[in-house]
Amino acid sequence: MEKPKFTFDFIGNRMTAFVISIVLLVLGLGSIALRGGIKFGIDFSGGTLVQVRFSEMPEIDAIRSAVEQAGFSDASIQRVGEENLVMIRVPVIKEQDGEDESGKIQKALQAAFGEKSFETEEANQIGPQVGSELWRSAQLSMLFMFAGMVLYISWRFESKFAFPVAVIAVLMIGLTSWNIALTLLISVGIIAVLAACIYFEYHFAFAAIIALIHDSLVTIGALSLT
Repeated sequence: MEKPKFTFDFIGNRMTAFVISIVLLVLGLGSIALRGGIKFGIDFSGGTLVQVRFSEMPEIDAIRSAVEQAGFSDASIQRVGEENLVMIRVPVIKEQDGEDESGKIQKALQAAFGEKSFETEEANQIGPQVGSELWRSAQLSMLFMFAGMVLYISWRFESKFAFPVAVIAVLMIGLTSWNIALTLLISVGIIAVLAACIYFEYHFAFAAIIALIHDSLVTIGALSLT
C-alpha cells in the first residue's frame, strides 16, 4: 500500500502568505526607519577594531561601561567563538586629541580590569576612504549579482524576454565605469526591467523579479531587527 503523499495548497493559503510577508516587510522596514537607516559596519563606514583576550572573562556590560567612559558610546562589543575573546568595534570619531582610538580603548580596559587582565590580539583602524571603496565594491557585486539572476530568471521563465533584459544589464554594467551613484543605477535598472515586464506582458519574469526584491527586503529587515 502506497503511503499518502503530502500536499500543501499554496494557492488556497496565499492570503496567509500575503499577511506574513506584509508583517515581515513592515517590521523590517520600520526597524530601518526607526534606526535612522541601515547601520553599516566599520568595514564600510570606517572605524577601529580591537580584539582582546581576557584571562578571566568579565561581564559584557562591564566592558561596555569601560569603553563608554572612554568616549565610545556607539561601540559594538561581542564575544568571539573562542572563550574569553572579545571583539570591540567603534565608528570613526571626527574630533581626535592626537591619541588613536585603539590606544584609548586599551587604556580604558586597563583602568577598569587591570593592566595584566587581558592581551591585545588585534588592533586595526579603517579610514573612511577605505570604507567607501569597500562599499562601492559591495555595490558592484550586488549589481552584477542582480544582473546575472535577472538574466537567468528571464531565460528560465520567459526566454523571449532574455534579449531586452540582456541589453538593460549590459547598459547597467557599462555605466558603472561612469561617475554615477551605484544605488541610483541599481534602482533605475530594476525599474527599467519591471517596466519592460509590464510592457511586454512577461508575467512569470515579473513575478520572479518581484519575489527577488521581496526576499532581499525581508533579509535586510531581519538583519536590522537583530
